[in-house]
Amino acid sequence: MEYFDRVVEFVFNLVGLDKHHLKAVIFDAGLGPAWIEISRFVAALGLVLVPLCFCLEHWLPAVPRQRILNPHIVFDFVSRGIFATATLGVTGVAYAAMNVAFKTWFPELNTGLLDGQPIAVQALGAFLITDFMFYVSHRIHHEVRWLWHFHAVHHSQRYLTPLTAKRAHPFEIFPKFVVRAWPIAFVGGDYPAWFLFGVVNNFWGFFIHSNVKINLGWLGKFIVSPQFHRLHHSIEGEHFDHNYGERLVLWDWLFGSRHPDVDAYPHTGVPGTEWTLETQLSVKNLVLATAKQFAYPFVMIARSIRRFAREQMIRA
Repeated sequence: MEYFDRVVEFVFNLVGLDKHHLKAVIFDAGLGPAWIEISRFVAALGLVLVPLCFCLEHWLPAVPRQRILNPHIVFDFVSRGIFATATLGVTGVAYAAMNVAFKTWFPELNTGLLDGQPIAVQALGAFLITDFMFYVSHRIHHEVRWLWHFHAVHHSQRYLTPLTAKRAHPFEIFPKFVVRAWPIAFVGGDYPAWFLFGVVNNFWGFFIHSNVKINLGWLGKFIVSPQFHRLHHSIEGEHFDHNYGERLVLWDWLFGSRHPDVDAYPHTGVPGTEWTLETQLSVKNLVLATAKQFAYPFVMIARSIRRFAREQMIRA
């Protein structure tokens, strides 16, 4: 713990932040005392909603029903999902803390557009603005080749489950959060609004990654459904680089990336990532798969550099 504290202290000093001042600001804003209640609320909600997604998979499977105890579900549960319901509130707290930090250190960037508005207006504003940045961030991770190699770890899953939402390369999480969170500097808003957004965002992520045959009917024209997002994860080439939206279909419609097929339930995955996947229910295999998935983007980047170097040598 002492070593961890030293690392945190070093990082804070490196970026010019006072850890103790930041902690005081967060507690003054009411985020510290609220954390206990947030954890209880979110954990209780997770214990109901996440199992419900698994029940929906059993009742309405998009592809033939999967065994609960298969390597893919166990891998996601052990490596990411075991802490999922306990940390769902982190997103809301992180967004709110960033809001406080911007108001404290960069007040000139904050327009205060949402400050003082009714909580419903703030929550809606937080949702719309940040969901748009989700779309931008998601599309960037697909269209920038080196970023795609990190994001491909999430797409490699051949058997979608609610826990697939938490399958991501650790190096992808930070830049994605930065891109998604920077609008807070401009619009402001209070803690409850960003917390509500964080909770809705996390739980909807579990739902749309579930292996369920649901497109939400007419509502699916506006809200991302499991079927809409399954096309995004499709292993079929015709579906690649479509349906980037994670909560609203609006952004894909506006920017021409919406796929028109509302009835397809294709298999999922990324060609060429098979060597990284977990295949057996054993500690050795799960540890090996974790190491391979961590190494995957670096292997792919190294290959692209070697390929570029060979092409330059041939041209020379």
